[in-house]
Amino acid sequence: MKAPQSLKIACLLCAVMMLPAVVQAQFTWSTGIPPNYSAVTITGYTGSDGTVVIPSSTNGLPVVAILSTAFQHSYTVTNIVIPASVTNIFNPICTSLIAITVDVLNPALSSADGVLFNKSQTALLAYPEGRAGNYIVSNTVTTIASGAFQSCASLTNITFPAGLTGLGNFAFRSCSHLTGIEFTGNAPGLGSSVFSGVSGMVYYLAGTTGWSATLGGLTTSLWSPLGPCAYTINSGTITITHYIGSGGVVNIPGTINGTPVTSIWNSAFQNATSVTGVTISNNVTSIGVYTFAGCTSLTNVVIPNSVAIIGPVAFQSCTSLPNIMIGSNVTSIGISAFANCSRLNSITVDVLNPAYSSLDGVLFDKGQTTLIQCPGGKTGSCNVPATVTNIVSTALSPCLKLTAINVDAQNSFYSSGDGVLFDPSQMTLLQYPQGKAGSYTVPASVTNIAGYAFASSANLTSVAIGDNVINLGGEAFQSCSSLTNVSIGNGVTSIGDFTFNGSSKLANVTIGTNVTSIGGAAFQICGSLTGIILPNGVTNIGGYAFNQCGSLASIVIPNTVTSIGDYAFVGCGLTSVTIPDSVTSLGMDAFGGCGALLNITIGKGIINIPDWAFQTCASLIGVYFQGNAPSVGSYVFYNDNNATVYYLPGTTGWGTTFGGRPTKLWFPQVQASDASFGIQANQFGFNINWASGQTVVVEACTNLTSPVWQPVQTNLLTTGSAYFSDPQWTNYPGRFYRLRSP
Repeated sequence: MKAPQSLKIACLLCAVMMLPAVVQAQFTWSTGIPPNYSAVTITGYTGSDGTVVIPSSTNGLPVVAILSTAFQHSYTVTNIVIPASVTNIFNPICTSLIAITVDVLNPALSSADGVLFNKSQTALLAYPEGRAGNYIVSNTVTTIASGAFQSCASLTNITFPAGLTGLGNFAFRSCSHLTGIEFTGNAPGLGSSVFSGVSGMVYYLAGTTGWSATLGGLTTSLWSPLGPCAYTINSGTITITHYIGSGGVVNIPGTINGTPVTSIWNSAFQNATSVTGVTISNNVTSIGVYTFAGCTSLTNVVIPNSVAIIGPVAFQSCTSLPNIMIGSNVTSIGISAFANCSRLNSITVDVLNPAYSSLDGVLFDKGQTTLIQCPGGKTGSCNVPATVTNIVSTALSPCLKLTAINVDAQNSFYSSGDGVLFDPSQMTLLQYPQGKAGSYTVPASVTNIAGYAFASSANLTSVAIGDNVINLGGEAFQSCSSLTNVSIGNGVTSIGDFTFNGSSKLANVTIGTNVTSIGGAAFQICGSLTGIILPNGVTNIGGYAFNQCGSLASIVIPNTVTSIGDYAFVGCGLTSVTIPDSVTSLGMDAFGGCGALLNITIGKGIINIPDWAFQTCASLIGVYFQGNAPSVGSYVFYNDNNATVYYLPGTTGWGTTFGGRPTKLWFPQVQASDASFGIQANQFGFNINWASGQTVVVEACTNLTSPVWQPVQTNLLTTGSAYFSDPQWTNYPGRFYRLRSP
């Protein structure tokens, strides 16, 4: 009979070059990316700061470049400060970024007003992706680099200087809210797909050349930048297209050179933060989409009776506006026209208006059957009359000072209790007033919590959801900035998308036993969450589910989960992860940027690991596979410079490297350094760690010179570990132990 094979127990020592503390904690980098293999390229950021200062060097090597994807999953970064050493920065992908600042000593790059240029500022290289509103390009600029404004979804209007000669490939691709593109010079040369995904209009000045009916697929039109407002003339009327003044009170005239001014175009004044007042003349009939949105200094608006249309979000985020008067001829008010006006105390409608009315400063339709908008600055309570049959979804949010919503007892469509809005049966909780403070227990009658029901309730501290609640809507508790504790009862089966997203102080969550799905971004940016237990029965963890939970040090993934979505745990504080055998689908970049992650155990169900799944886990030293080698991309372990891949004896498909990392056989380990090792209850024993489900035989002998090994105990490692003890150890003057597989 073949002698049993002894498995060697190896102690692996790893010397790690230590980075300076700030770099090690927040940045990932490589020295193997062009343009300089003996210098550092920043490849990722795992911190949570608003302003990020790029170091000029690390480990004696200069930092010379920043990858475009380095901040792709950083949702708190607003400003990137670039040192003199960095001469190559790819257009940064970062949806929260509003400014790029360059050291004045940088020989190749410069910045102005938070925008990135070449040194001479003749080429605009990158515009911050998260920056909103209008932008006037400097007179020094002659070219816009490829992709410079790509995906700047909040950019609404741009004006180019007369000296502009070229727009690079994809320069404005996916600028979905860009409505006005204004040229003061001749038509520039165009790269490919410059305006892909843009639906705005191109404006040019009389006397300039090279223009046709379209430019880059967009319709062109003449415009005039006279006075504080630019405008176009079409069919004998003037449309104000863009504000170019210096602020203060703006008077929009009834005519310009005898031609009537009839409309103010989409985004014309958007983010004009220096404008304090606007008086609109009697010829104007239409105010467009986003027209005055973000005019944070606006305190007074005079809307004449000639106005018939106020577009969606027309005055959104006018945070200094105290009140507004709706004239007698307005017949159309778009959704969220006055949303997020945090100081707006009242909306008053002319009594002669045929379409709208107001009561206690709240906007209704004429018959007061639809509640359209409670002003964002209203304090105390909002009263819902008996006549109301419909409350617009955005009517009560954001109203951060509202502490109660009270429904007339005669109303047949809504009800209220403790200042909270419900359906008439109080089975659906519709809206929790966002200014209401303290803890809240959902009433036992409730079976459904509507989407956004508690969103942005800044003073809510804890919530208890009972077993009767079956449905928990998406975004229900999004951005509850003071929420620390939540208990979810056993009736809930699914936690919807974005349910707790951005609730930054949420530290403790108890999830009921019947939950089967964790929705996309459900706990994203819950930075105080330290640990969470998912119940048995959960089958799906959605994309971005725990993304950027920087304090999340531990999570138990039950053996019922089959799918983990893209970016699910990016930037978490996890130190160890076990992916059970039940998981068959692992998303792209699922655990990327987990800088504290030391060990990963991967079950037998994974047959494919997509690229970037574990990228930039700088502390990763061990990846343990329980099955055969899955297919793998080239960048699964990108920037995991200290990781070793371990595999079990008898499994197949392994070589000397896997995913670019070295491989080793994975043997059982005696835990000689923990408290279990030694004499316990008059028996000698120790813990054995290995792969879950493996069987280990402990053998013993009394003489290593001429050993006769005898089996002492067979251990099944049901959870990846087992305790061995030898009650006979005192019968021998000395005894030696070894481990083998059966």
